[in-house]
Amino acid sequence: MKDRTLKPTDEKNRKRLIRLRETLGMRTSELASEIGKSKRQVEHYESGFTKVPPLVLRVVESVAKEQEAANA
Repeated sequence: MKDRTLKPTDEKNRKRLIRLRETLGMRTSELASEIGKSKRQVEHYESGFTKVPPLVLRVVESVAKEQEAANA
């Protein structure tokens, strides 16, 4: 059976994704739509079942910056 334990850097990325989504005030489905992923895939990232790809993290960070600029 494959070990599903995340490495420390992967765990850090998972927590960062959750924190960014919560900061944006989005539900999982809203974030998924915004970044072009399925709700299920975002749930897998957040649960740690799947590693968060660096590109996904950058896109979410970009969305957060855009929203911050729009609110300023």
